[in-house]
Amino acid sequence: MSWFRSSSDYAAVRAALALVLKAAAQRREPQGVDPDYLAWCGHLFYLRSALDAQLLGFQELTAEEFEGLRLMDEVARELGQTLRRCPHCGAFTEREITCDVCGKSMQSQKEGVV
Repeated sequence: MSWFRSSSDYAAVRAALALVLKAAAQRREPQGVDPDYLAWCGHLFYLRSALDAQLLGFQELTAEEFEGLRLMDEVARELGQTLRRCPHCGAFTEREITCDVCGKSMQSQKEGVV
């Protein structure tokens, strides 16, 4: 299956990656992602792991896989700008006051001490 035939396909893959990456950062299962897109995201995660472990080289990727990884990195950077890491459980959250995962205050204990 070709994942990037049109701009709408590109947008759909980008949206799926955003949902999957956000769910992973928040340590939960992704919700509302088409199973085919979820499988493609899983494949991209596998490729990223294999590349990081040097089990695979970039020259072994198809153009579509390379573009998928580039898009995944772009989405991850954007999410990194909007999500904060909880000082208690380490999960990422969009909330400013309490963590979505553990429910504790997003203010670290050191920050609260005057």
